Amino acid sequence: MNTLLLFGVAAYLVREATERFFRPSPLRLEVALLVAVVGLLGNFGSAVLLFSSSRESLSIRSAFVHLVADTLSSCALVLGVGMTRSLGWTWLDALVGLGVVVFVLREAFPLFWRTIHILMQGTPPRIQPEALKKRLEAIAGVENVHHLHLWSLNEREHYAEFHVVTTCATLQEVGVLRREIAAILWKEFGIHHSTIQFECQSCGGDLIVQE
Repeated sequence: MNTLLLFGVAAYLVREATERFFRPSPLRLEVALLVAVVGLLGNFGSAVLLFSSSRESLSIRSAFVHLVADTLSSCALVLGVGMTRSLGWTWLDALVGLGVVVFVLREAFPLFWRTIHILMQGTPPRIQPEALKKRLEAIAGVENVHHLHLWSLNEREHYAEFHVVTTCATLQEVGVLRREIAAILWKEFGIHHSTIQFECQSCGGDLIVQE
């Protein structure tokens, strides 16, 4: 939703900038400058507070980009007021506004596609299925790993399901193996939850789901 709002902001800025290019209107410079400075300080402060968390969450990242866009818009207004007062360039405000649109779209599209990738249960980009399969098959008691599917609930929570052909002879040994696999998944691949089907012989195929 936040990413879609960014596209909405970009569309609104394009409309306003285009209208100012072709139908420039006089500015109340003192009022515009006051509003711009207050908006600049508020948005910049909020963006600074969200900066560290914006790398961990797509939702926070979208909110951060929104605040940066508002900050740039305020900067554009301050610049526009200054240039209009000194040089009479009423079109500069619209031009800088289009620059803000470029920034917003540059940030919004990657966020949008990352969100779609998660919703479609795509493989987490930082986890290589082949490397995970090879690592698990190196564990004592594991003969083969197949029907491997990796996906994410969000940017930080990753899940896995797969079949394991094992040489373990008892349920106790399978339990020990299960805990060892879970520890490796968490420590080496950042996978929080896994669903494992243990088999004495392969059910056929060597499928790795990659989306």
